[in-house]
Amino acid sequence: MAALATGAVRDGDDWVITGQKVWNTYGQLADWCELLVRTDPTAGRHRGISCLIVDMGRPGIEVRPLRTATGDADFCELFFDEVRVPVSALLGPEGEGWMVAMATLTFERSGVANLHIPTRRRIAELIEAARAVGRTDDPIVRQQLARLWSAAEIQRLLSERATERSLRGLPPGPEGSLIKLVWSQVSQDLPDVATHILGPGALDGDWGTALVHAQSLTIAGGTTEVNKNIIGERVLGLPREPRP
Repeated sequence: MAALATGAVRDGDDWVITGQKVWNTYGQLADWCELLVRTDPTAGRHRGISCLIVDMGRPGIEVRPLRTATGDADFCELFFDEVRVPVSALLGPEGEGWMVAMATLTFERSGVANLHIPTRRRIAELIEAARAVGRTDDPIVRQQLARLWSAAEIQRLLSERATERSLRGLPPGPEGSLIKLVWSQVSQDLPDVATHILGPGALDGDWGTALVHAQSLTIAGGTTEVNKNIIGERVLGLPREPRP
């Protein structure tokens, strides 16, 4: 993000936006966009970035859906051609967009807290499917299912901790990175185990879609590597990784 080129220039009471964005989740459905733009091109990589809340119905915005390997169009590409938004659309101080983005990502990661519910449901479905095909007597299969179930329970307990923190009025902390890390790994392992247990039949339908889609989950909400750095530095207290 430090290399973003989409810019906004102040013109009286408006910001004028020109540039392009890619991999915008559900951008073709959204009414509003949290848009990070470079408002000071002379500042350093992490500075000179501001955040604008943009009405997607404004003239000059073009949305092009992107179809992924699953056949879905969950993402899109946005084009801004001298789009004018009022100065009041600024979210946070001018030039502090990097900090706004980091706060947004923290809330996004903590937002996966309740995703343990569908994950545990899918694991229960796989256990029943394994019983139906007579694979639950296989010790390797039993071990794979037990590992999935245990990881999902860890995610549930972490999520309950995050929920308790929220109920106490505290902002999301680095535990969101831990929850996201566990969730993405379990979600990737689940269709792999389904393929091992159910054979070629798991390459079609919901399991097949999950197998393809799961590969993106270590990127969504911050890559696995970024989340591991956050956990190492903010949870374990390890030294910061040298920055280039």
